[in-house]
Order: sequence, then structure tokens, then C-alpha cells
Amino acid sequence: MSELTLETHPNIDIRVEHVGAERIPLLIIDNLVDRPDDLVAYAASDCTLAAPADMYPGLRAPAPQSYLEVLRKGLTDAVNAAYSLPDLKLNGNVKVGHHPDWLTFTPDGKRLYVANAGSNSVSVVDVAARKELLQIPVGQTPKRNITAVLP
Repeated sequence: MSELTLETHPNIDIRVEHVGAERIPLLIIDNLVDRPDDLVAYAASDCTLAAPADMYPGLRAPAPQSYLEVLRKGLTDAVNAAYSLPDLKLNGNVKVGHHPDWLTFTPDGKRLYVANAGSNSVSVVDVAARKELLQIPVGQTPKRNITAVLP
């Protein structure tokens, strides 16, 4: 399959609406990619309709690198426009188990626990070193991990 090249849509619309009695901010992004139909066709050309046994049902299709870049830029611009945050730049990554899902930091920020839905494990990551220390085998499809400080 050839790589698809996408760009940010020239009419991208980023706005914040405040909803509910609490006026909670809701970030809305419309027109993110320039050719969404091409993205759908690309995904449909190499998708799996049957759900793997260890995951929820639904389409599984690889995202082209250009989509990931448009998404990163669009989300960075949207978050910056809505919340006045600095540029969201990827500082690195850590290889963990399959289909990482829920993330939980320890209160001191030194460790990160990653629920790996596809490998039925929780990875313990050293945040400063950006290194997986170990994988803890757990039950099927771990979710909603938390950390607690005990006296």
C-alpha cells in the first residue's frame, strides 16, 4: 500500500464552547484534514473487519504517517488556541506491551503505569529514563489503573 499524503485543511475550525451549568470547556475541531474521503479509502483498503480475540470489535486500520502529523499539528494548534499552552512536542517514547491504553502516574511523577490491553499486562515505566522496568501480568484487558499512597 502506498503512503497517503495529507495536509491540514485550509478551513480548519478550532473553537471552545462552554457547556453545562459548570461551563466546562469543550474543544471542537472541524475540518482537520484536507481530504477526509481519501483517508477513509486508505483505511478501508487495508482494514480488518473481524475483531482480534483480545480486543474490542471494530475496524483496525493503520494510520498513514501524514495523518499522524496532521493530527499532532491540529491538536497542538487547537489546544494552544483554547488553553494558551506551549507547543506540544514529542520528547520521546517508550516501548511497552501491546495496545497500551490507560496511563497512571505515581504521585511523585517518577513512575508511569500503562495498562496493555493486548498483552494483558501493566507496564511499569521509569519516566526520567523513559524505560520500561517490567511488565506485570494481570487479568484480561486491564483498564482504569490507579495509584494509591499508603501511610
